[in-house]
Amino acid sequence: MARAQFTRDAVMAEVLRRHGRGRCIVLLAGNGHVQRDIGVPRWLGGESARLFAVGFLERGGGDAQTAALDAVVVTEAASRSDPCAVFRSPR
Repeated sequence: MARAQFTRDAVMAEVLRRHGRGRCIVLLAGNGHVQRDIGVPRWLGGESARLFAVGFLERGGGDAQTAALDAVVVTEAASRSDPCAVFRSPR
């Protein structure tokens, strides 16, 4: 799965590079994709100095990602059902 995510990041970086020349461009992506250390900025090389990475993080989710972001917006945690529940057999 990590390889697939890294590939997506590399492709998004190439699209930004190709279409963002001399213009302001915005990438809306998940928090992992915008992190400077593992996301799209990593694939932009020296061009990443011109970007500003904002992460929307849920309250209580930990601070692991904040160091790799330029700004953080804290939101309330979303209510989610268990995504694995559909695969569990009834007992």
